[in-house]
Amino acid sequence: MVGTWVVIRGMTFLGDALVHGVVPGIALAVIFGGAVGIGAPVTVVDVTSTSSAQISNNAVVLTANGILVEAISDRTIDMNVGQGAGGGAATGTAWADLSVGGTTEATVGDNAQIGQMDTVGSLQLDADATVDVGSFVVGLAGAAAVALTANFNFVTVNPTVDASIGAGADVKTTGNVTALAESHMVGETTMIGVSVAGGGAVALSWVDVDLTPSVTTSIGANAVVESTTGSVNFSAIHNATGGGLSVQAVAGAGAGIAAGAGARADGTHSAMVSA
Repeated sequence: MVGTWVVIRGMTFLGDALVHGVVPGIALAVIFGGAVGIGAPVTVVDVTSTSSAQISNNAVVLTANGILVEAISDRTIDMNVGQGAGGGAATGTAWADLSVGGTTEATVGDNAQIGQMDTVGSLQLDADATVDVGSFVVGLAGAAAVALTANFNFVTVNPTVDASIGAGADVKTTGNVTALAESHMVGETTMIGVSVAGGGAVALSWVDVDLTPSVTTSIGANAVVESTTGSVNFSAIHNATGGGLSVQAVAGAGAGIAAGAGARADGTHSAMVSA
């Protein structure tokens, strides 16, 4: 009973009433010879990577028909977490925490000199990032006396995508100068919690998803960008061809005496796009 009490007290964020209701049920289950089942898988994934293409600081490019600086990243992450507990009394928690960050950048460095002494045809900077995230969590608890399952699914996607010309750079071309930063992002999350008991059952499902990339193109302070016969275009785009966010939380509880279930699904899709 000591170990069982410690686990339940560690879940006090569910409320003292829940603790006071569950612990007597566990005691009754033990008294009547039932086993106590506990399940608690925890999965934490942090994905951070950098994809970078650049013309370095202070670099000098004398002549070229055209210059392409391109950085591409493509990440697909699928996370599946499950837990189950059973016995005379059962309690379980599944916790999933997925974070995807990092940087995709195509840049001309500070004080770089391009086309200052001879002819450069064109300059193109492309930074393109794709992130496809799926997170599925399920928690089950079944018991003769009391069953509790509380399950959580947290996802954060906040990479940086940047196409820029640094401070003090001098760029001169005969053709077009283009800078494009583009992101394509999909987040799909599902949380299912089910609790069944002969006496009392409680189920909680909680999902929180943030899809907040930063997508920017810029020209640094004191930089000069000139095209003698073409155009200069800087663009930043997020999910131009589709994508977005899907969030679902489901909780169910059934019991012979009393049952309660609660589900919360919260999603934020807010890209910072600047050109």
